[in-house]
Amino acid sequence: MRIGAFTWRLGERREIDSLPELAADQRRLQRMKKHGLACFMEAARPREGLMVEALQASVRDSGMDPLSIDTVIYATGTFDDREDATLMPVVLRRCGLLNARPIGVFLGFCANFTYAFEAIEGLRALGRSRNALLLFSDAYPAGRTRLIRQDSAVGSDGVACCVVSDALERGYDVGPVRHHYDAQATEHLETGDIVSYVRAYSNGVRTSAEAALAAADVGAAECRWLVTANFNRSVLRNISELCGIGADRIYDRNIGELGHCSSADQLIALGQLLESDLPASTPLLVTGPADTVWGAAAMRVVRPVSMPTREAR
Repeated sequence: MRIGAFTWRLGERREIDSLPELAADQRRLQRMKKHGLACFMEAARPREGLMVEALQASVRDSGMDPLSIDTVIYATGTFDDREDATLMPVVLRRCGLLNARPIGVFLGFCANFTYAFEAIEGLRALGRSRNALLLFSDAYPAGRTRLIRQDSAVGSDGVACCVVSDALERGYDVGPVRHHYDAQATEHLETGDIVSYVRAYSNGVRTSAEAALAAADVGAAECRWLVTANFNRSVLRNISELCGIGADRIYDRNIGELGHCSSADQLIALGQLLESDLPASTPLLVTGPADTVWGAAAMRVVRPVSMPTREAR
């Protein structure tokens, strides 16, 4: 399964100092900054516009006919059935995606990323989809705190998408997606048993990562980068250790600048890495850790074969 044509549209950058929860707690604010958190993105306009712009750019960058797209996997951690269900047909119509059926993924939060890949992986295996778009969109409603559990991240508003098609010449080949689910994990949180929750969380990260690497026949030591959600650096170091990948290979450049835009984080990072000088076939591990489900997939960089130079001929 190949992905590419990454695009994203984000809200406007705000300093975390502006969050009302931190206004009277300078010690907490400085602790968060010490761990790399600095800014978040706040949408200044409706999500519809962001979604349309990102989808149109992704289709354009892929060089594909919009009518050839047969599926749109829409993933969000802030699903609102009063808005999202009516929003999708409008967005698809405005983008000319008239042959695409929308399918929603809502229950994985940060793991919506790997849930979405698993969904399209299954549809492709059944011959139900050839060319698809993955669309990740999140926006925090007024009054909802952006501070995520234990100050591990600051929530952002934004949209990211990519194309899934074997016709792409540039992007990533995605290995088998693997998940670990533990419905009892949040029970530990409800009872305040943080130690047991951390144990369950760690097991989920480790189990899903090991399974994904084994399924793709890739060793952790081979992975040039670990791509995951934009958590603070303390959390990221723990995740990298559990995955068996050195902390120096965590892709963390967006933590302070962008905040945590749920599953859009990983797509943005993959798009940025593709613009770097990573050679073809370079392996990466991409993970989607959430409260009760943890997903992972190994990927390899795909680039067009360069035409030989005149001298080489």
